[in-house]
Amino acid sequence: AVVSTQSTGECEAVLLLDARNAFNSLNRRLALHNMGTICPNLHVLINNLYGGTRPLYTGEYVLSSEEGATQGCPAAMTKYSLSTLPLLDKADVEDVLQVCFADDNNGAGILEELYEWFSTIIVNGPAYGYHLRRDKCHLIVKEVHFAKAMETFGDMGIQITTDGARHLGAVIGSSNFTEEYVSEKVEEWVAWMKNLVSIAHSEPHLAYSNFTKSFQFKWGFL
Repeated sequence: AVVSTQSTGECEAVLLLDARNAFNSLNRRLALHNMGTICPNLHVLINNLYGGTRPLYTGEYVLSSEEGATQGCPAAMTKYSLSTLPLLDKADVEDVLQVCFADDNNGAGILEELYEWFSTIIVNGPAYGYHLRRDKCHLIVKEVHFAKAMETFGDMGIQITTDGARHLGAVIGSSNFTEEYVSEKVEEWVAWMKNLVSIAHSEPHLAYSNFTKSFQFKWGFL
């Protein structure tokens, strides 16, 4: 959706956001409140899993889990998605396409509207445990709008580029940047494959297991 929108004439830029440790920083108390309002049918389950503090045993030490969603919990993704819906609603700016996958939030549209969207998330995000790492956020702008982008976002501390950036297992940006990025990945895969072939001469079963259970899946994720 972001790639197709970026290619239209109406879109001036795409803004890729990066949050700091978003799952672990999720405001648990607010999340439980939102779950009760948004999806009451799941509230009992989520409350049983995350209501109050939970002990985490690490050898002789016991840590108290009081915030966030526990990694590996089957309900973690559901909890995070539903709990952050109110934040997305607050950041719903007209003419900005907002696309989210887990804690990756992205917007595409006109620069002025993107600035409003970005500012809304900066102001409201911390209450939900959503803290932006501005130096890791990328504004990918069309070259004709670069000067305008610098004027609008120049003091926001984000990366502003006309080239591109990695985006959810793929890449978004100019055709030259995309070709260069993919070429580098292919070269990396070839090097890995050659190493695997050399291992296969002495350990064929080990190499086969590595290829079928790990390495081949890299080809579908940049």
